[in-house]
Amino acid sequence: MAALRRILGMAAPESRLIGASMGTQVITSSISLVFPAAIGRILDLSLSDSTGLSPTLVAGTLTGLFIFQGALIVGRTAMLNVAGERLIARFRKQLFASILAQDLHFFDRSRTGELINRLSTDTQLVQKSVTGNLVSGLRSSFMVVGGTMMLFYTSPTLALVSLSVIPPVGVAARYFGRYLKGRQAKVQDALAETSTVAEEVIANIRTVRQFASEPLEVAKYNARIDTAYRRACEVGLASAWFDGSVHLAANFSLVAVLTFGGSQVMSGQLTAGALTSFLMYSLYVGFNITNLSSVYSDLMRGVGASSRIFGIIDRVPQMPSSITSARASRAGATTDPSTLPPSVLHSIYSLLDADEDPSQKKHPIGADFFGIVQEERDRHITPPGTSVLARSGYDELADQISATLETPPIKGEIELRDVSFAYPLRSESPILQNLNLRLERGSMMALVGSSGSGKSTIGAMLMRMYDPQQGVVLIDGVDIRRIDPHWLRKHIGVVAQEPVLFSGTIEENIRYGNMDASMDQVYNAARAARALDFIEGFPNGFNTRVGERGVQLSGGQKQRVAIARAILKDPPIVILDEATSALDAESEFQVQQAIEEMMKGRSVVSIAHRLSTMRAADTIAVLEQGRIAEQGSFDELMQKGSALQNLVKRQL
Repeated sequence: MAALRRILGMAAPESRLIGASMGTQVITSSISLVFPAAIGRILDLSLSDSTGLSPTLVAGTLTGLFIFQGALIVGRTAMLNVAGERLIARFRKQLFASILAQDLHFFDRSRTGELINRLSTDTQLVQKSVTGNLVSGLRSSFMVVGGTMMLFYTSPTLALVSLSVIPPVGVAARYFGRYLKGRQAKVQDALAETSTVAEEVIANIRTVRQFASEPLEVAKYNARIDTAYRRACEVGLASAWFDGSVHLAANFSLVAVLTFGGSQVMSGQLTAGALTSFLMYSLYVGFNITNLSSVYSDLMRGVGASSRIFGIIDRVPQMPSSITSARASRAGATTDPSTLPPSVLHSIYSLLDADEDPSQKKHPIGADFFGIVQEERDRHITPPGTSVLARSGYDELADQISATLETPPIKGEIELRDVSFAYPLRSESPILQNLNLRLERGSMMALVGSSGSGKSTIGAMLMRMYDPQQGVVLIDGVDIRRIDPHWLRKHIGVVAQEPVLFSGTIEENIRYGNMDASMDQVYNAARAARALDFIEGFPNGFNTRVGERGVQLSGGQKQRVAIARAILKDPPIVILDEATSALDAESEFQVQQAIEEMMKGRSVVSIAHRLSTMRAADTIAVLEQGRIAEQGSFDELMQKGSALQNLVKRQL
């Protein structure tokens, strides 16, 4: 039950609330245990001539206890609700931070709907496991133990008869729990599939409409729902058989108690009141054993969901620098780096040559850190297992790495040296092969080539979205693997061919380039990007909401907002992916002037398709099959028979 222990560890900050609710649960359960004994006593008094204890007094006392019990239940429920909401918020924060900490390899393999399902459905199941099932399980356990004690106190013989069903039920529950855990995981996977399909279709609804594919998408979604339905029905049917079997066993036990107990009353060995109390305690025990089976089933569902959540939280990014990406928002790291688990250490070992001394070699992310790692490798000989990064040194590991990363002033000299790269999902198809490229500070290079030649990949590698399998990427002569990735990315501006806007206001989208910028700076950036006229034409101006992904703006308007965002960032390096492609001729001329002004003193890598962009570049690099086919100025390369000339002819 390692997963359950981790869940409880996550709930540790709410231990006071959960502990207090458990305490009130014990008190309310104790009050409930008084009731059968009181009923039996009242019945015996009613059947006898004794005047020692008034039934009215007993009833009044019980009424007072029940009022007190009700007040405790209100407090317990409130505390559990607060603890549960805090727990699910903590889970979602950690999970979301872990998702953002991952490298792009992870997102290349993962689907958006599946990740959203982890953040929503799975976290709710985990919350229910702690705040609902554990407390409910405590109540049922207390009632079973307390009721059993009262059964033996009332009649040891009948108690043995009544409890004879517990051992087989316990064995069955153990095997059923294992079965249910696996089945529930399949249900959650099927639900994730439905979320993926729905998210993809809704996000691309315009394309769906253009191709009149609504019936196809409905059929695909219905098929996923049917799969989830069948798997959920399997779980429900199995739970029904188990719960029904437990109820049947409890009822058989009750029949046996009535048979043997009735004979004892007739023989005078047991009073009618005592038998009544015993039957009520038997019902208490039977009901709570049944409830424990349901609690166990739900608990296994939560454990199954938590395994998928922890699988993401614990995942060690393949790119070590990604570990620093969400350090500030991660929680739960309490362990010294020397106690890091083997799996975490092993993820770093891949950067070490077993025959080399890390202290003698300048590793990309620092020899000092690798010295620590090698010491731990000497102690941990076991192969990598399931990572437990979140609870065993995430922040400490990030601090160690950050301490060895550099934050040099970025001036803008760029070099790719013998770079080879293939995307992880297409490792058999290299994108770049032994590529060498150099850009002087403050100059502009246009990357030209057919689709798939590696132009956008070079931009991604400059941002360190991916690391090359061979070779190095240098900025100002420094291997970017030695530079803090956040520091690096803050000094690079990007304007993509397909601009991405968030569903906030125009001001918020421009300010995304520099969250500390003043309103005057935002205003000036919009003016420089020639966006001010259309922004002020809106009734709400900069407070105009752009809609999801900027759907309320035209293509040209979105492009100019994206350019304003890049201008506001004021970076020494700019990556342009044909940034004026969505503009009309007049707007293109105006924005091109703004971009030319922005480019002064900056290094610019432009993924070029238009002749105007190529002519503006100081250097043009023509890519063919992942290699530089030719490089030079526009005039130099526009010679007869050159690769650039052939590309231009095809465009014209």
